[in-house]
Amino acid sequence: MTYFPRYPNGARTTAESQTINIATDQLPAGYAQRVDEVSASEIYIGYAPAGSTTSDSVWMIKKIEVVGTETIITWAEAGIFPGLVWDDRLGYTYE
Repeated sequence: MTYFPRYPNGARTTAESQTINIATDQLPAGYAQRVDEVSASEIYIGYAPAGSTTSDSVWMIKKIEVVGTETIITWAEAGIFPGLVWDDRLGYTYE
């Protein structure tokens, strides 16, 4: 699955240069990833355009949980679309 992000100011480049492969976490040039390992069984990973602050509403965030022998990956606010704030990651609903 791939994701075509929107830039905060609405500008776009070619789809090839801004595609994030969410299955492998491969980011295009100009994107950054932030990781918060809350515990050995709970990790948050966020994606945003490089240079974004953690308070900008441009992030997409996933949560990885290890429960027994299962690894569960869910996305904040039930989607993989930007517009979230990294600083608020613990308060979002993950589905």
